[in-house]
Amino acid sequence: MMAILSSLKGAIVVNGDFEQGIVPDVISTAPLTNWTPTNSLDGTTQVFGMDTTLTYGIAPQSGSIAVAFTSDASAPANSMASISQTITTSPTKTYNLHFWISSPVADVNSRQNLFSVIWGGTMLNLSYWNPNFAAPNPSRTDLVELNGAAGTYVVAGDTAWFPVDILNLTPSPGSTTDLMFSGQNNNWATLVDNVLVEETPEPSTMVMIAAGAAVMGLRRKRQQRSA
Repeated sequence: MMAILSSLKGAIVVNGDFEQGIVPDVISTAPLTNWTPTNSLDGTTQVFGMDTTLTYGIAPQSGSIAVAFTSDASAPANSMASISQTITTSPTKTYNLHFWISSPVADVNSRQNLFSVIWGGTMLNLSYWNPNFAAPNPSRTDLVELNGAAGTYVVAGDTAWFPVDILNLTPSPGSTTDLMFSGQNNNWATLVDNVLVEETPEPSTMVMIAAGAAVMGLRRKRQQRSA
């Protein structure tokens, strides 16, 4: 689905892969070009772009840079840092949001690895498909909603990247919508990469794609028979 959507519309988020602004030969950290990073008010949780291979032993989902939400041992509960970007949207359209997330080490003690996504001022309900399984697996607990905190999720420790897809989002009134990711990690880092926002395809467009795929399938079968 993500590949199909990407081929239909240009990405609305700028620097969604966080590769812009890399300083040659210095890829341990990088500025988050076109994003606004905000550390927690107490300074114990920070967010920055980095080559996650060097510090966390897990490569960025693609390219050289991913976003890392890191917290030190003194960070209190719910001490979250964030990155945000104001994107151009149309009130007559709906939008699909895709990104990848990972957390190399599980939470410890009483603090938890927390994560949330805010779209137009509203915390989103997150759903995802994990590529480690052939089909969606309800027993996976990579993202579990925090009790008593709707829209805030506990991120399980897992060295694999997995995709999160939120579909048919209604934008803010006017010409722009604010997108924000917030995170806290009490042990190492919560990682985000490859953020993509694009218009939800019109139903007629999806029908055309399905019809095109069917035609291609018939052509292959005929070619195989004539071979």
